[in-house]
Amino acid sequence: MIADKTLGHLVYVAGAKDAHNNPADSWLPAVAVSVYGWGPRVSLAQAEPGGTQILEGRDVYAPRTWAVGAKDKVRIDGDDWTVQGDPDDWSTGPLGRSVGQKVVHLKRVEGGR
Repeated sequence: MIADKTLGHLVYVAGAKDAHNNPADSWLPAVAVSVYGWGPRVSLAQAEPGGTQILEGRDVYAPRTWAVGAKDKVRIDGDDWTVQGDPDDWSTGPLGRSVGQKVVHLKRVEGGR
């Protein structure tokens, strides 16, 4: 399998501060990463007091060598997605074969509060 699709990887910066020296979430600029591909969006609409919230999920299929963290972001086609937990490791296949990939779960939330 050839990793011939490209996405942006934004690494989470722990301990970042805002202009008032308060803790803040921050990410490094996006770096291009080659992956095998990604699945389609899966969406769920949920009613919230502030309006309807759309929860979207997506999986990225990547080489197991890609070092991606649980708070990192991934940019696909201009949209930023948050990495959800640790990737699934598919590097130990049956019959002594290794598919050598991982699955990275992403999420995005729009609307609502």
